[in-house]
Amino acid sequence: MPLPAITSFPKEQLSSPTAHRTLIADDHPVIRLGLRKILAQMGHAVVGEANTPSGLLELAASVAPDVVITDINMPGGTHADGIALIRSLRIVLPTAPVIALTMADNDHLFHLLRLAGANVVIKKSATIDDLPSVIESLLCDHHIAGPPSIATAHRQASSAPLDNLSAREVDVVRQLAMGLSVTQIAQRHCRRAATVSKQKHAAMRKLGVLTELDLYTLLASSKINGI
Repeated sequence: MPLPAITSFPKEQLSSPTAHRTLIADDHPVIRLGLRKILAQMGHAVVGEANTPSGLLELAASVAPDVVITDINMPGGTHADGIALIRSLRIVLPTAPVIALTMADNDHLFHLLRLAGANVVIKKSATIDDLPSVIESLLCDHHIAGPPSIATAHRQASSAPLDNLSAREVDVVRQLAMGLSVTQIAQRHCRRAATVSKQKHAAMRKLGVLTELDLYTLLASSKINGI
């Protein structure tokens, strides 16, 4: 069954009436999962998710989020071009901070995205430990405090071969790539969640990734999807 293009969440599901309302969009479920985890740790409320450009624009108009985090390379429709998507998003949301995510490594593209209306551009291949502070800076004054190195960071996740992982670690990684949580994997295999979590972190260490979002980004790549 195909995933719905958009998912919105009613106000009664929000963690706090004062939580910042965030809209996220990416066609990879594991990326959205990673973003949800980071935002939950920050106490932010995800008010909607989209996996297509049209879905993002529809949700942006209906939920009026405080901040948007979106991939610029989602397939489908006339807004599949990331620059056109950001321009259209700015028509719907003229003032809300917009964080653009991309796999590209092109300073000219970053510049065009900023001109189109993105407040900051973050490379998915970068280690984005600074994402929480970027979001907070944007919500405070709509610009990034300090050097904007996060947009062009080049610290890459290691391409360590999967044969460095144990059979259990590969199994856990494969199921994380399917969008399952540690708890769901543990329940599937009658294991303790702590054991699965330990295997996940061992795999992260061997793959050279430092954060959960880095892991989800790596899992979304064709290299990992092919396991």
